[in-house]
Amino acid sequence: MSFTDKRFQFQPGEHNGERVIWIRFERNQELITYLRSQTKARWSASRKAWYVTDNRHHRQLFGIEPVIVGKEVLNKIHIVNISAFKRFQEQLKLKGYSENTLRTYSLEFARLLYILKSMPSRSTGWNSICSSTREGDLHHPRPLLPRSCGRLDPRTRPRRRNPLEGKLYLMA
Repeated sequence: MSFTDKRFQFQPGEHNGERVIWIRFERNQELITYLRSQTKARWSASRKAWYVTDNRHHRQLFGIEPVIVGKEVLNKIHIVNISAFKRFQEQLKLKGYSENTLRTYSLEFARLLYILKSMPSRSTGWNSICSSTREGDLHHPRPLLPRSCGRLDPRTRPRRRNPLEGKLYLMA
């Protein structure tokens, strides 16, 4: 027996303010015993269903797609940029990045969108970002934007032309 059995139905939700996965199936002592042996499932008398905490392990065990970022991140992004955030996540999934990479990149992009506030992400460039953000936003412990924001960044060296080859190269 496994959780891919059609008799089990899984649905993410909330219970007493916590994220849970609801597990529904017809009342059968064999299924209950299997569920209790594989997880620390609890019975909710108010919802008349079994549930477990919503975490990576349980999502993988039940074959549910993992959550990249939570509601708290999405609530901070202005509604104008939600579609851009969703497109960004879909693009990362299509490229086949790992779950940890998806989460990291999504959180960093969400931080950028939070700084942009109601400014649409499609119509922004470095100069418009710099002019619309407060000075404190750019001095985060892990900065999103280059320090100079448009000017030459002092942390990098400029490109120089090699007179012998006539091609651009980066100085080390």
